[in-house]
Amino acid sequence: MQMSDELAQTHYGAHRERPFFQGLVEYITSGPIVAMVWEGKDAIQVVRTTMGTTNAANAAPGTIRGDYAVETAAISFTAQMGRKVQPMKYPCSSLKMS
Repeated sequence: MQMSDELAQTHYGAHRERPFFQGLVEYITSGPIVAMVWEGKDAIQVVRTTMGTTNAANAAPGTIRGDYAVETAAISFTAQMGRKVQPMKYPCSSLKMS
């Protein structure tokens, strides 16, 4: 799937005024994405724990970043969204199958 520029700008809308906003949009629209839906008790915290800390060098062994990340730049953009998570409904037309 490929995310549209319009959807990326909505997805990262909380960061619109920050200097890294355009970089976030460019990165997430630069190639295919894997879209997922997570549900369940404390799902967001469970996923964050599974991913590991944003800085790959500090991520615990057994986490995705701790076991597989070499550098932080390419994997940390979504983590920069911080603690505020808002559910969004994305229309299928916003994503293109690659």
